Amino acid sequence: MNTLISSVIDEIARELYVAAISREYGSIGVAALKELMTALRDLFRYLEPETLIHPLILCKAFDPNDLVLSEPPNTTTFSLDTVPREIAGPSVIQMRADGVLLVWRNVTLDVKAISEKALVYMYQSRQDFFIIRGDQRPVPNPSSTHASVFAIPTFRVLRDALVDYRNRMIRTSRCKIFSQVWRDKNRLLLRSKPEAAMRDSLAQFLTSVLGGDVEARPEQNVDESHPVDVKVTWLFTNRHALIEIKWLGRSVGPSGETTSYTDSRARAGAGQLADYLDKDKMQAPQKVNRGYLVVIDARRQGVHEATVAISKEHGMHYEHQEVAYDPKYHEIRNDFEEPIRMFAEPICR
Repeated sequence: MNTLISSVIDEIARELYVAAISREYGSIGVAALKELMTALRDLFRYLEPETLIHPLILCKAFDPNDLVLSEPPNTTTFSLDTVPREIAGPSVIQMRADGVLLVWRNVTLDVKAISEKALVYMYQSRQDFFIIRGDQRPVPNPSSTHASVFAIPTFRVLRDALVDYRNRMIRTSRCKIFSQVWRDKNRLLLRSKPEAAMRDSLAQFLTSVLGGDVEARPEQNVDESHPVDVKVTWLFTNRHALIEIKWLGRSVGPSGETTSYTDSRARAGAGQLADYLDKDKMQAPQKVNRGYLVVIDARRQGVHEATVAISKEHGMHYEHQEVAYDPKYHEIRNDFEEPIRMFAEPICR
């Protein structure tokens, strides 16, 4: 997973904006740009851009006594790490020369008016902009995994890793740990209680692909009595992710006892994960979390505990049958990723 180092970000901004900012605002604008870029990297250590659904402005007024908005700010703070708890709706953060941060939330944005008296950075719809006298200039983003060129990639990288895990490891049971979940060589039926192997498989994969600054640990408690299957933590940010795994299909125990789960199991898992996220916020309100529901789909049509072979028609019957969720937490919450279904293919005759 590639990351953009700060020197590359600085060079992008310098080549694209210094000339225009210098022309429009002079040396005071260039100085403000340097301060904004430093502050942005610090801000996105605490604020996850993936979760922003409204525009956010960070600005530095050219006159240190000016307020960029006419109404009084909602909040005054001295530290960027408190900002995520203060913003709501379209928000403006003004950096003062004395280190004070003024925060306005739920405001009507007139970016042209603000950019007449301040250098303005705006984040909107997963895009960085600098506003130069009303001229909205996007910052090119050379990496699709970066929600912002000023932020360490976290949640989008995890989503990409899970898709890779689905395609390379689960579809044909390539992962050696995951391959232990099957009762038979044709991958028709699961062993009894395959959850542990699924957790260990995913945690090991994420540890290997996400790098040394990321921890992926199985069975981590969100409170005193509720363990989530995998917790992913980015060590130098305030971000972590909760991954809940649910399997669909039929398992057979050593004495022939069977357990069968349909798509209702996935829907129940979505509600369970939403509850875990709420509990996690209560336990660690200063953290930014995100939930990922992974559904391992081992459903086959017409199998029973004595089945040893299957046709392609029956074995692949559920390949493209997505789960219908109600409620759709990924549409009504900004901390819930769209569920990822991973169909595990059988060997068909």
